[in-house]
Amino acid sequence: MDFTWTEEQTSMRAQAYKFGKEVVAPRSAEMDEKEELDWDAWKQAAEFGFQGMVVPQKYGGLDLDPLTICITMEGLGHGSRDVGFVTSGTFSPTFKKPLAMALVEAAVTTGELAVDIRGKAVAGRIVSFPFLSARTKGDPRAARTLS
Repeated sequence: MDFTWTEEQTSMRAQAYKFGKEVVAPRSAEMDEKEELDWDAWKQAAEFGFQGMVVPQKYGGLDLDPLTICITMEGLGHGSRDVGFVTSGTFSPTFKKPLAMALVEAAVTTGELAVDIRGKAVAGRIVSFPFLSARTKGDPRAARTLS
């Protein structure tokens, strides 16, 4: 199986990184402080196409495949300098506690951190897990999850 990124994927990641760096990063501290959404940034994100990545083209969306969406969102996270963002979560009957997967900076490998869940800081822990981020390109040593 070939995991080489396409030109479109590389371009989407670069554009999302630039958007994060130029639009999101300069405003993120103020948005966090005020606990308010910057509607201008939201509109710019809509113009970029973030909100329509999974929407079929016949309805005005980008109709991107899951890998391209991951690569694009990873670029946004890197550009905006967030540590990462949660991609999915649920209650685990096996572990008897909430479990979430997140895209997290590769430099953040283990440890405790605060996770924002609906405006409330909740203690989280980063552990190794066999999920791969788009950035790893098949390198399981860079895989991380948030639990």
